[in-house]
Amino acid sequence: MIRKRGDIAGFGLNWQHCGRQVFAGFTYSFEKIYQALRRSLRYGRVGPVQAHLIYAESEGSVRASLRHKQELYEAQLIALKGQYETERDAILRELDEETQRQKVMAEQRLEIARLRQADNREVEIQGNGARKTRRGASR
Repeated sequence: MIRKRGDIAGFGLNWQHCGRQVFAGFTYSFEKIYQALRRSLRYGRVGPVQAHLIYAESEGSVRASLRHKQELYEAQLIALKGQYETERDAILRELDEETQRQKVMAEQRLEIARLRQADNREVEIQGNGARKTRRGASR
């Protein structure tokens, strides 16, 4: 457990070894609190992180301001996630369409190659009725 102020602990060290944080003394900066929490959510973190924010009744307006900023942040995340998913889906559709086009083109090239091969083979019937295959397009 680590006890810290959000405006001090929000920058610098990483705390991925710390699973419980206690914040005392609020700041109006949502970013500083957010950054301080993210210091524990780094690569190498195992398990959840518990955060405790302790405030006095006199800090009610600061708490309300932070709650409002958190709600705005979460709304932005939802909007960005929706935008990302829409863009991702469009890219995946384009890739699927391009894959289909490439598949059709490959099948067409294969069919053209088969037709050319067939054109290059002529079957001549000899006088005794035996079939002979000759390569080349001389007619």
